[in-house]
This record gives sequence, C-alpha cells and structure tokens, in this order.
Amino acid sequence: MMAHPGTVEGEFGADHAALRLILIEVVEALRAEDRVGAARRYQAFEGGLRSHLLAEEQTLFADFEQHTGLREAGPTVMLRLSHRHVEQRLAKIAQAFAEDCGVEMLTVQIEQLRALLADQSVREEAILYPSCDRLLSAPEVKRAVSALRDKRGKP
Repeated sequence: MMAHPGTVEGEFGADHAALRLILIEVVEALRAEDRVGAARRYQAFEGGLRSHLLAEEQTLFADFEQHTGLREAGPTVMLRLSHRHVEQRLAKIAQAFAEDCGVEMLTVQIEQLRALLADQSVREEAILYPSCDRLLSAPEVKRAVSALRDKRGKP
C-alpha cells in the first residue's frame, strides 16, 4: 500500500527512506576512500536521524500514548529503548570518524547501525505509523508531520 503525503505513515516513512539513501552514500564514499565526503554525509545523516527521533518522541509517541494509555508498556516504550541504542551507535560511529579509524571498522559499525535501523523501521512502518494515522486526530497528525518537517528543516 502506498502511503500518502501528509500522513504519519507517508511522511515519517519517506524520511526513513531519505535517511537510508544518505547512509548508502556514506558507505559508497568510504568504499571510494573519500573519508572527507563520507564524514560530511555522515554528519548530515546523523543530524537528520537525531531530528527524526526527536520528532517521533516529542510528538508522535506522546500522542499515541495519550490515545492508547500505553505509557509504561507497549510499542513506544520499546521504540524509545531502541532509539537509545541507535544514539549510542551514532556516537560510536562519530567517534570512529573523529579518531580516523579505518574504512573497514567504520563500514562494520555502519552496517551494524543499518541492521538496527532496519529492524526498528519495520516495527514503526508496519505497526506504529499506520496505528497513529488511525488513532490520532487530523490536527495531531498535522502537528506530528509539522514537527518532523521543522526539525528536519523542510517546508
């Protein structure tokens, strides 16, 4: 099913896809031995992903929990935990770039991050985002989409 623009599934899912493409560019730059280009693209990726996570947690998860009452248990609790793991991995990769680690080590760390993100994205795109589109009011969906766009610097 094709997600529609302006929906949680459409907008947050499209952001996942855009971030995946940037991470592919990082790996391609590393393989081409372009460390400067890889580091620059990684910074863009890291900033974009951190903004995405923040938009999810500050608006989307809060509204979902408000509607479902699932604050102490449920999908958002597990996704927040997953976000903390992602943030730890992001910091390790940034440190590896700063310490001028080898291409192989960076590539392995990025592949580990990609696996973690793939698992998380499946849960969000298959379960959370469609649920939010069904549960949240139109103004709440609009606010979540606006938060994502604002944090990512998109119109």
